[in-house]
Amino acid sequence: MTDLAQRFQQWSDELVDLSGRNDLISFRVTRTSTVIPNEDASGKLLSGESLEMGQVVDLELAESKKAATGLIRDAIEFDEQQGIEVLKLVSGFANWKSDKVSNANAPLFLYSLLVENPGTPIGKIIIKLVDDEPELNPVFLLHLKRRVGVEIDQDALGDEFPREKTLYGRSCFSNALLYLS
Repeated sequence: MTDLAQRFQQWSDELVDLSGRNDLISFRVTRTSTVIPNEDASGKLLSGESLEMGQVVDLELAESKKAATGLIRDAIEFDEQQGIEVLKLVSGFANWKSDKVSNANAPLFLYSLLVENPGTPIGKIIIKLVDDEPELNPVFLLHLKRRVGVEIDQDALGDEFPREKTLYGRSCFSNALLYLS
């Protein structure tokens, strides 16, 4: 990396909020920005299938429908207005004790999701993975580097991330959920 590129990366890193206000450091399940997928939706998404939201979560439950509607609405809005993919499928969490972060609970692996047919009713909205390789939470990596003094070489981790087989004790993968990053 050139000296100029290193400077830009350093400036960019300095703009990242590493406090407990950042969901990528201090994640909390919320009623409006988190959907916990049903038993096999995560596995289907990971295998490349496109799914309707009605296949991902039980939209008969008012709370689930409200969360899914808000999640999808915000994801479409960010994509259309800012060109940013904020809808993520999360796998795994890191928890630790910290004096600086009251709820230290960082998502580990992030998979970007795409809404294929914005403008249709929530039950017919189709989502799919943008890429089948997860991104290791960059905010968590920066937190480890700047606050704990631990630097992780992502290249040393290899090309394949393990895919776990449980979803909150169900099927498919550990602590899977959909949320806006």
